[in-house]
Amino acid sequence: MKCLLSVLIPAFLLPAWPGTGGYAQTLPLRLTGGWIQAVPPSAGASVAFFRIANSADEPFELAGARSSLADRAEPMVTTRDAKGMSGMESVPALKIPAHGELVLQPGGDHLMLMNLRRHPNPGEKVTLTLIINPGHKEMEVTLPVLRQAPKEIENANEHSPEHR
Repeated sequence: MKCLLSVLIPAFLLPAWPGTGGYAQTLPLRLTGGWIQAVPPSAGASVAFFRIANSADEPFELAGARSSLADRAEPMVTTRDAKGMSGMESVPALKIPAHGELVLQPGGDHLMLMNLRRHPNPGEKVTLTLIINPGHKEMEVTLPVLRQAPKEIENANEHSPEHR
């Protein structure tokens, strides 16, 4: 019995990682600055933006997400052609480098919420379950719906090396 308790008790003492909905996770990831773009009723899609910092020695990947808001949530990269025209391309996953961060921002890489089941309203909060690889792990986050990026996020992005 003593042996069983020594295994069970530490499991209950595991810390919950920030941004994971309070559930104990084995992911050394921290999400900050997250928000979902409010869209007009005629729109079929919206986007989620955030930063994920990785404190681990190994990289991770954001492979997508699930939400009651949309049928699909796909990682997208922003592309530019030879004439400087920008476009979007769906990718299987976005890399979260070891001891680095993945930045999803307007005009750059993002998580596209496709085939909206309903339209997100400004001020509302939406829960996403992020799919993290390797291991198809889940990270639950709740993000506010905003019309535009908060000023502190816009200012941080202007000084970010990932800013395009």
